[in-house]
Amino acid sequence: MEDLSKLPTSNVCQADIPAFNLLNDIDIPKTEARIAQFQKQNAGIIASNKQNAIIEALGQQERDELEKRAREERMEMVANAERMDREQEERARGQIGEALVCPMSNHIAWKLLS
Repeated sequence: MEDLSKLPTSNVCQADIPAFNLLNDIDIPKTEARIAQFQKQNAGIIASNKQNAIIEALGQQERDELEKRAREERMEMVANAERMDREQEERARGQIGEALVCPMSNHIAWKLLS
């Protein structure tokens, strides 16, 4: 069995957590000063993270635009296919109608129907 007394203990108490202090109105000026100091010390990391967030947002915007264009192209392809089907069907109906009207071309109608 492990001896729990040898485990490291945390020296962080709730009063050392800026969010806790701000939410509970504990030593506000000192807490705000600590936050400002942290921001100064980590300005490079903070700026880098902001830049990464902007790049990620732009990347997402580009992905969204590509998806939108692909969706529009698919819709256009479907519409073209439907249009071509309608045109082909109309031509077939016209040919059948002509064959039925003109007795000499009845054999064309039979060929189209079979």
